[in-house]
Amino acid sequence: MVALHVRKDSNIRSIKDLKGKRVPSGYHAQKAIHRSIEAHLANAGLTYDDVKQVPVPNAARGAEDFGNGKTDALFFALGSAAVMEVSTKVGGLRVLPIDDSPEAVARMQKISPPMYVSEVKPGPTMEGITGPTKVATQDTVFYTHVKVSDDLVYKVVKAIHANKEDLAASFAGFRSFSVQRMSMPVPKVDFHPGAIKFYKEVGLWPPK
Repeated sequence: MVALHVRKDSNIRSIKDLKGKRVPSGYHAQKAIHRSIEAHLANAGLTYDDVKQVPVPNAARGAEDFGNGKTDALFFALGSAAVMEVSTKVGGLRVLPIDDSPEAVARMQKISPPMYVSEVKPGPTMEGITGPTKVATQDTVFYTHVKVSDDLVYKVVKAIHANKEDLAASFAGFRSFSVQRMSMPVPKVDFHPGAIKFYKEVGLWPPK
């Protein structure tokens, strides 16, 4: 789950309000983030041409620039330690919600097809979330070479399925990880036979 954040005391209340504001861009070291922000802007009927672009190389620099007052918005995954640190530095954050209307979601998915909308509720690690809030979500996809053995992929997928608590301990974002969604289709991505073998054993294949 990812989101555009602003300072808690900001008069920016929606993504539409970012028009003319300073928004991080470029992300030449993490190009997927540039596209994710572009999709957020599209959700609100905006493009990067509607904002003041502030080039950054990666998410870490984006967080640093926001904390230093160089940008008006912070883009980061919910539940990240970096978000908590920035929030402490600036006196609190507020997440800008996503529009879940069919038209807005279609604009968003035209830029980033795998992105969908989910609702997140306040929690100890959900900085900037004060009530049920619609946010953009993208599933993490684990890739491997087609020639990797079925047995190895089977064991890896089985280990992931059985160890959600350890994953969440290493990165808070994994708290939202659902083993029931592991076999859900991803646009233009084929599943490895070793993964399918495991999913069949635990009743996750075919996807429901």
